[in-house]
Amino acid sequence: MTSGGSPRVCYLDFASNRLIYARSNGTDYWTESVIDYDIGTKGSCAIAVPEDKSGIQPVGYNNPRVAYYDDVSDSVKYAAPPLISTEPWSVQTVATVPGPRTIDLYLDKQGRASIIYFNSANLKLQLAKWQ
Repeated sequence: MTSGGSPRVCYLDFASNRLIYARSNGTDYWTESVIDYDIGTKGSCAIAVPEDKSGIQPVGYNNPRVAYYDDVSDSVKYAAPPLISTEPWSVQTVATVPGPRTIDLYLDKQGRASIIYFNSANLKLQLAKWQ
């Protein structure tokens, strides 16, 4: 949800294999942006928003973070939005592992990401955590 209570989602656009982030204004329209242009047909995603507990909105707070599986490169990736909306999202590869996966993303109170994903190669849940 946005700070105003409007929904946010990430989803795979199956027609073009793009990963999309969409935010509602809460009444009558959605704003969409492309996170990644070719993630294949088995991509999935999780979205989280860092919370500002201090009352001081530092840069990057109230902006979504997205963890997702890129089927084309067989990798788990982490994305953050640009400071300027016309720029591309910042994307990092977290792990390269084959097979479709379930992704979960958690942000701690400092906005650091923890990504849990299922590795179908070794049949284990794995954790990637930023310090």
